[in-house]
Amino acid sequence: MTQRDINNINSRIKLIRKRLEVRQKYMAASLGITQGYLSDIERGNKTPSDTLLIALMNRWGIRHDYLYEGKGEMFIPKIEQVAEETPAYDLPPKLRALRDMLKQIYIEGSTEERAKVEGIINAVHEDVERKKKSRFQKPQRESDCPAEDEPEQKSA
Repeated sequence: MTQRDINNINSRIKLIRKRLEVRQKYMAASLGITQGYLSDIERGNKTPSDTLLIALMNRWGIRHDYLYEGKGEMFIPKIEQVAEETPAYDLPPKLRALRDMLKQIYIEGSTEERAKVEGIINAVHEDVERKKKSRFQKPQRESDCPAEDEPEQKSA
């Protein structure tokens, strides 16, 4: 990798952080580095290690092609991003407030706080999946289904 490539990566890291609207302090903590070290990277004074770049891509959902070459979309599409792009007017105020609060805790919180948010999201997701399955599940016994030649009975 040439010095020019490294400088481009450094400037893209700053651009990513700005796009995420996250302070250096929070991004650095999420990557296990100091705010000063991240600042040095963004200014081109330090070269990020491959391990750090991988952590950045994994933690923040950054596309490899974008980070290394500046090509394509910045972020890997996620279900969460689609949900966030839902217009706010489609969400009741309490749900919108909850979404914003969980997002803030996840972005700015400690590892423990992020784990709690992930636990909440996973629990809701599992519940939704369970309900989907039960809604579309075929009856277990033949007696649970009306016979094809029997007319449905109407209640009086």
